[in-house]
Amino acid sequence: MRDIIQCSVQLGYNTSVNRDDERWLVVAEDFINQEIRDQFSRVLDKFKGAVENFPAEEWRKGESPYQRPAGLAAHILSTIDFYTSGLTSDQFPWGKRLGCNWEDPRDDVLPSQELVLAYLQEMARRILKWTSRTDFTLPDDLHPYTGKTVLGRAIYVIRHTESHLAELSLELRRRGYLGPEWR
Repeated sequence: MRDIIQCSVQLGYNTSVNRDDERWLVVAEDFINQEIRDQFSRVLDKFKGAVENFPAEEWRKGESPYQRPAGLAAHILSTIDFYTSGLTSDQFPWGKRLGCNWEDPRDDVLPSQELVLAYLQEMARRILKWTSRTDFTLPDDLHPYTGKTVLGRAIYVIRHTESHLAELSLELRRRGYLGPEWR
């Protein structure tokens, strides 16, 4: 915790609280929330860049169903939506927001880039609210397989998104286009 407080001082957060006082938890929690929010912001910016770098005529195409950018993008967004929704897998309306199952072999049912970018904006707003009001130190009883705490779940979602962003980046480069900029 001393490292968090020292880092907080360097970043300009209020750390005038005695570490023996319970109020120091507020400093640490605020710091964690801001850092998680920043990492999500970077990942979502990179995701936006990947979506925008695909030519429209190639957006729904791939050598295999798994290599279709539209399908991967739908999977990424649905997963972000799910893990920040507060719902269980049985309760979550998988595929409803984009009107498709990302694994559907038919290219024409996959979402347009415009629809994906609109959903991405919604998820960015959700992440901003979620990271502002969430206590990341709480145990994650909803999705314990992602980690022991809600912080573990947030990191899991970032790792999952980055993993699929790497696949989108490889598809861009394999097709001769620039990948998204590192953020």
